[in-house]
Amino acid sequence: MQSDLCTADGMPIVWLARLLAIPIKERVSGSDLFDTIQSQSSSRPVRVFLFGGGKGVAEKVCEILNSRRTGIRCVGWLNPGFGTVGK
Repeated sequence: MQSDLCTADGMPIVWLARLLAIPIKERVSGSDLFDTIQSQSSSRPVRVFLFGGGKGVAEKVCEILNSRRTGIRCVGWLNPGFGTVGK
C-alpha cells in the first residue's frame, strides 16, 4: 500500500522519533487535518478511506461525507471488528 501522507498520530511515536533522531516535530492526528481539508473546496477533493470504529460508524460517516460538498471524498470504509492479540 502507498500513502501520500503519513502523520505521527500519537505522542509515543513522536517520543520514539526523537530518540531515534527522526525529524518529527509534533503530533498531528487525522482529526487535526480533517476540518482543514473539509473546509477546502476543490475540483479534486482529497480521497479518504475510513478504517475502524464501532459497527456501522465508518459506513455512516462515509455516506455523510459524500453527501456534502467539501474537500473530502470517501472512497471506502472497513470495520474489521475488535479482536485480541492472542490466537
